[in-house]
This record gives sequence, structure tokens and C-alpha cells, in this order.
Amino acid sequence: MKKRRLINIIIKNHKDKKGGHPHVIVDNIDDKHVSVGLSTKLKKGKNNPNYKLEVNPLGDSKHSYARRQGTVAPQKDYSDPRSGKMSSKDYDRIKSYGKKAKQKYIEKRDKKK
Repeated sequence: MKKRRLINIIIKNHKDKKGGHPHVIVDNIDDKHVSVGLSTKLKKGKNNPNYKLEVNPLGDSKHSYARRQGTVAPQKDYSDPRSGKMSSKDYDRIKSYGKKAKQKYIEKRDKKK
């Protein structure tokens, strides 16, 4: 069996109307974090599939999934920083979700000017 290379990541809770859940911090822009949410559920909302992770970044035995949509939110909306580990394949996928969200944010911000 090939040994997977694990990458250290930062996980913070993102406040939302349900109290908050863990997000992987991918990048920063202005005074905001670019992040991707983690879930224990295979699907979100009206049957939208989440991306199944090879390794649970939180370190427990449950299956973990990543939302397929990044979030750009103020850093003050995040709390409880902790570290985790993720396979390089999963990290590359999550980074691509974050990059898309960041691009969308930049286009929206530049349109306002």
C-alpha cells in the first residue's frame, strides 16, 4: 500500500445560523479568510453531493466530506483554530474550490469600484 503524504492544515469554526461548523482555511484576501466547509454528511441540501475525503482532517474515525463550494468571510467570523492533516490529493481539490470562491470575490469586489 502506497503511503499517502499528509499536509498540515488549519481548521477553524465558522459561525453560521446553526452555531458553526469546521472550515479548512485555504487562503486570505483583504481581511477575510477563504475557506471550505467540512461535513460528516454525504449530501448537502437538495441532494448536492459533497466531496469525500481520504483522511478525516479532524482526526476521528468518522467519514469526512468537504463542501464543493468555498466561502470568503471576515476573519472575525472564525474561531477556535486548531490543526489537522489532509492528504495532498484532497488538499489540491479543496484549494481549487477555494480558488474559485476567491476569484468570484475578487470579480465582485472590483465591479463595485
